[in-house]
Amino acid sequence: MVIWEAYLDESGTHSKKGTIVLGGFLATPSEWERFNESLVDRLGDRAIGFHSTKSRISDRLQVAKLVAETVQHGFVVSINQGEYVASTSQRFRSQWGSPYTMAMKEACAQVSLIVRIPRDGDQRSELMSITIPK
Repeated sequence: MVIWEAYLDESGTHSKKGTIVLGGFLATPSEWERFNESLVDRLGDRAIGFHSTKSRISDRLQVAKLVAETVQHGFVVSINQGEYVASTSQRFRSQWGSPYTMAMKEACAQVSLIVRIPRDGDQRSELMSITIPK
């Protein structure tokens, strides 16, 4: 059985205008362990609470290289909030949710496609956890 863990983060959710972007990465627990150990090796104390928009560009580049080296899958969803409201009815939004809810549903759909990797024999995939930072 393949166990997956997902890490998601969002941007643009603090206003009712603009674009919501929700992205993340999917990896096995051992890949995340390797990622975390390598992150501390590369950034030291700066790895604790790392946030891309508040970090040095050199640290961002190190993290991007590390992601490319250790993480198997990435996904991203973007929804322009103004266009979403203009192109959907109130009835649609009451049934399917806000732009953020729609972005989260699409991200979950992408994750579900990734974990349905072709199975050899009786090998199965399961999503073990999703981490959404505060």
